[in-house]
Amino acid sequence: MKVVILGAGAMGTGIGQVAAQNGHEVGYYDAYPGAVDRSKASIDKVFHRLVEKGRMTEAVKAEVTRTHELVRVAQYCRWRRPGH
Repeated sequence: MKVVILGAGAMGTGIGQVAAQNGHEVGYYDAYPGAVDRSKASIDKVFHRLVEKGRMTEAVKAEVTRTHELVRVAQYCRWRRPGH
């Protein structure tokens, strides 16, 4: 299942991290590029520790997508306007 998190602050980062750890593809969106970068750094740090402990694989890390462009989120989800 694809999970899109709108807002890459502390709460959104945590929600996405849990979803990714449980096998879901995760996409993050935030209007502020800095928030997406901070989210990436935070998750990468946690995921790195989990990989070192053998509790997660590198493949799971690859399932997380980040952007500050709402159009990319729509493409990621393959959203379509009603009637199209």
